[in-house]
Amino acid sequence: MKENLLIKGLLAKYEGWHREDAKQQKLLKAIWNGHVVAEAPQQELVHRDGNWYFPPESIDRSFLRPLLSYPFGKKQLHFDVGKAKKWHKDEAWTYPYPVAKSAKAVNRNIHNYVAFGCHCHVEKVET
Repeated sequence: MKENLLIKGLLAKYEGWHREDAKQQKLLKAIWNGHVVAEAPQQELVHRDGNWYFPPESIDRSFLRPLLSYPFGKKQLHFDVGKAKKWHKDEAWTYPYPVAKSAKAVNRNIHNYVAFGCHCHVEKVET
């Protein structure tokens, strides 16, 4: 009987810690002109070369317009970021094909993850 109470007490403490950890997770948002272009928990993002790469499912693609020319060949795909008549050229990019060197460096394959330039600021929000 005492063992059951002890186990229940430990489980309750563990569940409390788990909830506290969940509360302290950081959500990152890429914001352009007051609009959220991408949003994901920090642990789902990749930080490489000073840029945050957002997973493809976290991107609001209505703010992206693919560039017709490829400044870096076909290794990177670049996008304008904007809406209606206001666009910032070459403001986001992705690697449409797996890049072994990057995958090894960050221990994750970042193909199709999207990073943003200086007109989209990334902010951390406590959840």
